[in-house]
Amino acid sequence: MVAKKKEVYKAKPMTEGKRNIIQGLFDEYDIETADDIQDALKDLLSGTIEGMMESEIDEHLGYGRYERAAESNSRNGTKPKRIRSKYGELEVNVPQDRQSTFEPKVVPKRQKDISSIDDKIISMYAKGMTTRQISETIEDIYGFEVSEGMVSDVTDKLLPQIEDWQNRPLSAVYPIVFIDAVHFSVRSEGVIQKLAAYVVLGINDDGRKEILSIIIGDNESSKFYYAIFLDITQQEKAIEAENAALEARTSSEAKSDFLSRMSHDIRTPLNAVLGFTSLALNEPDIPPNVAEYLNKIDSSGNYLIELINDVLDMAKIESGKMQINEENTDALALLNTLADTFTIQAAEKGVTLKTDFSKATTRWIMLDPLRTKQIFANLLSNAIKFSESGTQIDLIVTNEPKDADNIHTTITVKDQGCGMSQEFMDKMFMPFEQNAPSDAGTGTGLGLSIVHSLVEMMHGEIHVKSAPGKGSTFILEFDRELGKPPVNTQSDNNNSTVLKGIHILLCEDNDINALITEKLLEMIDCTIDRAENGQVGLEMFSKASSDMYDAIIMDINMPVMNGITAAKAIRALDHPNARSIPIIAMSANAFDDDIKKSLDAGMNAHISKPIDKQVLYDTLSKLIDSKN
Repeated sequence: MVAKKKEVYKAKPMTEGKRNIIQGLFDEYDIETADDIQDALKDLLSGTIEGMMESEIDEHLGYGRYERAAESNSRNGTKPKRIRSKYGELEVNVPQDRQSTFEPKVVPKRQKDISSIDDKIISMYAKGMTTRQISETIEDIYGFEVSEGMVSDVTDKLLPQIEDWQNRPLSAVYPIVFIDAVHFSVRSEGVIQKLAAYVVLGINDDGRKEILSIIIGDNESSKFYYAIFLDITQQEKAIEAENAALEARTSSEAKSDFLSRMSHDIRTPLNAVLGFTSLALNEPDIPPNVAEYLNKIDSSGNYLIELINDVLDMAKIESGKMQINEENTDALALLNTLADTFTIQAAEKGVTLKTDFSKATTRWIMLDPLRTKQIFANLLSNAIKFSESGTQIDLIVTNEPKDADNIHTTITVKDQGCGMSQEFMDKMFMPFEQNAPSDAGTGTGLGLSIVHSLVEMMHGEIHVKSAPGKGSTFILEFDRELGKPPVNTQSDNNNSTVLKGIHILLCEDNDINALITEKLLEMIDCTIDRAENGQVGLEMFSKASSDMYDAIIMDINMPVMNGITAAKAIRALDHPNARSIPIIAMSANAFDDDIKKSLDAGMNAHISKPIDKQVLYDTLSKLIDSKN
């Protein structure tokens, strides 16, 4: 008969519990030598045994240490007992009862040598055993059964300390790291196995020692040291990645904050420049040369706004703050309006803009009208910029059903301009890249990058065909959800009819901005009352009759009380018109976060400065008409 070969014990991976115990030793006892380790283990062993005996007497008496019971028996202090362990002699305090009926099972009365069991007692907690496993282990050690409830009581005494250790902060940098192996023997099921514990000890900038890693191996070898090195390297990379991400977020936030303030500071004086220019152009009998100058001022001012908007949009995209807000939209009407606008621009340069919507059978789809306009305004503007007089630009729209709820739309912008090289096409969607000839004008080089990002955010695709001297073709494809025609499909309201005679409360602290807004509203026969800050506006509205004001135009940045606070206060008033009156934010703050704050405060719309009079009129008309 062949003897059965004993199975060689293979060490299990180091558990978090083991790491906790070892690190706790280093933290608590400032371990530097082998004697320090022995002392720490003795202290830990004695504390563990005392905790187990406390749970034993709790079960024996039927109540906890700080509870009262009707039984005559009770605790009667502790009695010191010296015992021998593998780590040397140690003293434990054995709990006593008044009737002397308590017989501790962990360390029986006549037992003074525990050297055969101390390793197992410590390992129970280091290995992260369940209560059932610990109970079984104690039975294996002593030969008696211990309830899971008692085991749970024991472990509960240690868990808070372990959790505190687990939640401790780690250092980002360890200037000194020690790596060494400790050899030990493990007995399991009668089999003894020699193992090596590889310990990585780090010393931080303050000189404090911390356990960074513990790996159990079959023996000491180079492969395990290499594994440890890789583990440390991975930890360092993780910390570096986290720090880099934090630095990137901080940098992005700082850039966004700077751009927001820059935008506000530029938009405010531009509102005066463009506002007064618009008013001057509406004056009668303007000399032709003055009109020409005013138009050039207006064109340059609007170009500057476009540059600012491009920079802000790019910042939004990079920071992840750009949002796509879909709504039920007449796509053909939107594209027709764009085409009408750019047809005039193209004609000024001697270029023909031809549209073909014959294969676009579906009008109403779900899309973001603002970002859609932005995409095609950029493409059409570029097509005109790089086209010569006498050439043609084609805007072609086709769509076909994809399924019952979605439609596939293809939009093509084709020009006969200067075209692009393959070298430029490889990087054309990168920020600040330009391919313009010297006479084609200037720009930020952000337009196509923004277009590409917006198309991706709308889950579309963009394809480009081009060659030097042969023009360029941009093909955009989208799968969009079908919209529904509105119940009332009448044409837009006539602003002059809807807005004539309405009474508006204007809250604006800047005299120039207030004057411009008043003049623009007076041009369509509106009546305006002005409040110089939010507090005055709140008081004026609260004292007004229910039918006095038709709308409120609210600046955001004002002294005493800003527009956000004032809007919230108005909505909270016990006034018959407080909930229903349209409130329009008018601000030089143009970020999506700024717009969201306005809407969250109870405002109905947000208009960015410089004021576009048509946007102002359309917004007022829409809100007042919907209220009525």
